[in-house]
Order: sequence, then structure tokens, then C-alpha cells
Amino acid sequence: MLPLYYMANGLRDTIVRNQGLVHAYPSGTPVYRVDVITFSVSPDANGVGRLLRDANQGAGAQQVADQVTNLAISAAQKLYTITLTATSATRDPWLGFVTRRATDSVAVRN
Repeated sequence: MLPLYYMANGLRDTIVRNQGLVHAYPSGTPVYRVDVITFSVSPDANGVGRLLRDANQGAGAQQVADQVTNLAISAAQKLYTITLTATSATRDPWLGFVTRRATDSVAVRN
């Protein structure tokens, strides 16, 4: 992991750590932090699926939603499709456990 720097009068002052900069910047140029958010699906101690969010700031993954069984992301050129699948916590007497999917697409601007 490489440090991210703010250049001040030719001296490097470390402000955060990440995977480094893509481009070189002249002295005095402010460099802004880009946060990386990681989402995952993992069972809890009882085996119930849950959606987790990790802001990569040291606090670890935090639960966002329960009863989530799958998170899928697919890419086709500049279009990303995100599908979240969840199953009901209780059994419906006629339908059994109900599973629902929410799907959305995001187009990359550049």
C-alpha cells in the first residue's frame, strides 16, 4: 500500500494511505481523498444473510440490511447492473419463504 501525499513547497506531508496516485502533481497542488466502499453479503451467527458495508476506515464491515442472500454486479461496456436478492424472515403459509430481487443499472459517464 502506497501513501497519498499533499505536496507543500516540495515537502511531502502524508494525509491518508491508499494505493497511490495515478498522475504526478506539481508542488502545492491539493490532492483529494477518494473513499473506497466495499459491500459484501455474509451470514450472521444464526446463518441469516446480511448486507455489509465497509468504508475501509478501520471500523470493519457494518451491517446495512438483514435477510439479504445475494449481491451481484455485472458489467457490459459502460453499464453496470446491480442486483440485490433478499428472502423473507418468516414463512408465508401459502407461498413459503418469499424471495425478491431489486435490480438497477448505472451508466458510467466517461
